[in-house]
Amino acid sequence: MDGRFLASGSWDNTVRMWEVGTGEMAHGVMEGHSNHVTSVCFSPNGRLLASASWDGSVIMWDTDTGKMKFPPLEGHTKLITSVAFSPNSRLLASASHDKRIRLWSAGTAKPVGSPLEAHGHWVSSVVFSPDGRMLASGDTIRLWDASMGRPVGNPLSGHSGPVNSVDFSPDGRLVVSGSADRTVRLWETSTGKQLGKELNVNGDEVTSVKFSPDGQLVAVASEDE
Repeated sequence: MDGRFLASGSWDNTVRMWEVGTGEMAHGVMEGHSNHVTSVCFSPNGRLLASASWDGSVIMWDTDTGKMKFPPLEGHTKLITSVAFSPNSRLLASASHDKRIRLWSAGTAKPVGSPLEAHGHWVSSVVFSPDGRMLASGDTIRLWDASMGRPVGNPLSGHSGPVNSVDFSPDGRLVVSGSADRTVRLWETSTGKQLGKELNVNGDEVTSVKFSPDGQLVAVASEDE
């Protein structure tokens, strides 16, 4: 990605792309979902924008035109919470309240393999590791072998509430998690062990966490307004 565009998904069921340099909307309103849009994600090569919705579908949009690249991807049985592209832009992962993660071909929009199943509750977040070999997911934190579609080890245990967001460090050695228990925690991907003490966040539950590009900082969002 060259950083020229910003994407937003809204509870008005629409997706929009914005030109960062001017603040102007690109392509007009992108309509296709029939319920709230919960997550948007650009492919690393910048050619596609994926959106997820409470309507249970994923849409891949052509960033050059703002039009649907394919018909909506349907396979989940409940609302979708999160979408993420693989680093090589070939795969798209989607996470849902149906307790499953699905992988899709970004080139054909066809499902890849069987759904990833190990969560006992809805899946709130999904992200690829920087090398594309692993996935991390919450509500409970799980690591997955992306090529085999199998969980790696046991769930990462420590939070006392649902995990709303996970992210890999740029070198792939760490996972950060943010939870409804109002804490942020770091985990070693090689061992699944918590690194250091948790960070207690003032206010309400943590809704999103993200590593900085250099891996030295973590941005945290919460519902404390």
